[in-house]
Amino acid sequence: METTSTAASAAAPTAKPATGGFVPGRGFTLNVPAGWEQRDESQVTAASLLAIAIAIDPTDADGFADNMIVAEDPSILKTGSFDDVSTAAEQALRKKTDRVEVLDPIKLADEPAVVITASLTQGAVKYATVQYVTAHADIGYVVTFSFSADRPMAEQIEIASSVAASWQWTS
Repeated sequence: METTSTAASAAAPTAKPATGGFVPGRGFTLNVPAGWEQRDESQVTAASLLAIAIAIDPTDADGFADNMIVAEDPSILKTGSFDDVSTAAEQALRKKTDRVEVLDPIKLADEPAVVITASLTQGAVKYATVQYVTAHADIGYVVTFSFSADRPMAEQIEIASSVAASWQWTS
């Protein structure tokens, strides 16, 4: 992914790093929020076949367990510049909903990441997402946090940012 002036303006997350469980991924490590648990990515539904790390909040009792899925996405490397990746990620979410917002980019360790929020509906379930899209060492990554629709956006961003602040590249 080519760097652009937008990517160059990406800032490190301002949240305190997450202090929950340590998750080793393929090419990265991160910590999840306290109380969240890592899950076996091999048990993910067909919609997330490229999942390489999963964590959920098992204490979430409102019928929708907040969660995070890290997936590899090779198409990110073919998209072009950082701005092109941002546009492609936004367009992909707009196919599912018109409630999409592109936020200022952040850094996952030393790599710029596109940040997009969306409100979605799957069947009768309404939920919100915060998504980071980035590339490192010839691997494209999509990090998707899904939250109960009634969780305030500020809390969603804080949780996602705490994980981003703990992110480290291992390759």
